[in-house]
Amino acid sequence: MRIALLTTGTEINGAIRHCYDLAQELARLGHQVHLLHRPGAWIAAQPQHENVRLFETTLKRKRKELGRVAQYLRGQDCSIVHTHLSGASFFGVLLARFYGFRSIATCHMPHFQPHWWWNDHVIVPCQSVARFQRFLNLVPRKRMSIIPNFIN
Repeated sequence: MRIALLTTGTEINGAIRHCYDLAQELARLGHQVHLLHRPGAWIAAQPQHENVRLFETTLKRKRKELGRVAQYLRGQDCSIVHTHLSGASFFGVLLARFYGFRSIATCHMPHFQPHWWWNDHVIVPCQSVARFQRFLNLVPRKRMSIIPNFIN
């Protein structure tokens, strides 16, 4: 499978580390991973598995940048856009709605942001974040999965 992972963070934190580890493991399992990141991002400076391709983007929610990223993803035949952090999640929703990609978002922290509702699927780390997503961001239970972090 060809998977695009998008992250807006430029410094290391738990969500960025999770995204990096996920990219490496998906690549190790034989998937082609396209890791989209902002200029100067910590994640881009790390060693990458041979199946991980880096793509730099501002992730600005403007037609020109959305089109540039969509063109790249189509050229790479990516079937899924998996986002980490809120800015990337909103960008992923726009890619899905305007360019037809499937958007999956991992919600690392509970924040009120209505764009979560527009994702095709939302991954959360625990029941409390799932409740938050259901009741405040109105994400339907059927479009959400709980996948616990490996560290509490």
